[in-house]
Amino acid sequence: MAGLRRNVGRAVVYTLTVAKDHTFFVGTAQVLVHNATCSYIRQEIQDALSAADRRVQEPGIVADFLDKHGYDIRLFNQPFLRPDAAGPIGDVDIEIDKAIVEITVSPQGKRGQIAKLLSNKTLNPSGKPVILFSRDYTPTAAREVKQAGGIVVRSEQELLQELKNCDNGRRGRCSLRKGW
Repeated sequence: MAGLRRNVGRAVVYTLTVAKDHTFFVGTAQVLVHNATCSYIRQEIQDALSAADRRVQEPGIVADFLDKHGYDIRLFNQPFLRPDAAGPIGDVDIEIDKAIVEITVSPQGKRGQIAKLLSNKTLNPSGKPVILFSRDYTPTAAREVKQAGGIVVRSEQELLQELKNCDNGRRGRCSLRKGW
């Protein structure tokens, strides 16, 4: 880098999401840039990892795992508020370029949240698939989540497999696995 320059004033800016590749060239100068998890998100993940409460810690464990496997964490434990400040619309536990990952340590009770993440354009503007990660989810509750359009995984390896299925371009969903 040759230097930095501060521009004061207003300007239209864009946030770009580049699928698949994490490094790419930009502009006529062909500057090499890296699409990576932001430092403040990394700090939030580290804070979650050191929490005593498993409900706080588990999203950190999954986000850290995804980050270490090359997935850029776009959002982590991000609440979305109504424009009139009348309360929350909802929240996104983890968002990466190809999916939203909802995390729970409960054995059931996430069907409504999954349905909201799939349908609400504020929480999921590009209609990404939603994966529920739970080590303890019951088979009956998992079927309900699948009926709502979500995907349920119980381990980091299953999560990686579902994300690999996303790479294979399965009509907006990572997979349509049977079972549970």
